[in-house]
Amino acid sequence: MGKQSAFDQGTMKGQGSPPVDDLLNQMNLPPAVAGFLRRNQVAILTSVIVVVLLVVGIALFDSYRSYRISKAADALDAATVAASGQREQLLHQVIDKYGSTPSALWARIELARLQQDKGNIAGAIAILEKVNSELSADDPARPLVLFNLGGLYEQEKKPDQALLSYRELSGIKGFDAEAFKAMGRVYEEEKNRDKAAEMYRKYLALTGKEGQDTRGGDPERKLIEARLNRLQS
Repeated sequence: MGKQSAFDQGTMKGQGSPPVDDLLNQMNLPPAVAGFLRRNQVAILTSVIVVVLLVVGIALFDSYRSYRISKAADALDAATVAASGQREQLLHQVIDKYGSTPSALWARIELARLQQDKGNIAGAIAILEKVNSELSADDPARPLVLFNLGGLYEQEKKPDQALLSYRELSGIKGFDAEAFKAMGRVYEEEKNRDKAAEMYRKYLALTGKEGQDTRGGDPERKLIEARLNRLQS
């Protein structure tokens, strides 16, 4: 008589129900539910595996991104305190290596400042224009970029572009007063007395009541009120 194989049909039947069936039996599920699970166990297990892999993948990605953000911040700190001869090169390295991080954005803004310090106003404008074109409307860096752009345009004697930047800045809550003051200055330099006065009035309206007693108060308001009085005289 031949030796019985472990894979013979009779042997397999004698080994009882599969592990999944045993588990379902132990759970005392209603017959309809247990039957549904038995019929769809492959699809259910596949879905569970996919969900687990997705959760693990997201966790790993978040961990990797946090690591990159931390490394980028360290690199930016090192670049900003480096000797002036190395600073620009190190800032470029931050941008090249960590381009998708907030530190890379601030490295570009710092590069624009370095260009401005060197007297390369056109170069600083080019950097900030590109940065501004890539920022979302609610990016916290946007007001700083717009304000700096406006000032650089003023230095380059480009009042129209400066006004565009300041006008855009005036639409951001918390920065509107400074934007109106800057626009008033540009209009005043362009000898547009009516528009300059209008902007100064908007500034004063946002920073306190126009015409109030400013003795001992904000010196900036006193200066703007003096300019407004001169324009209206």
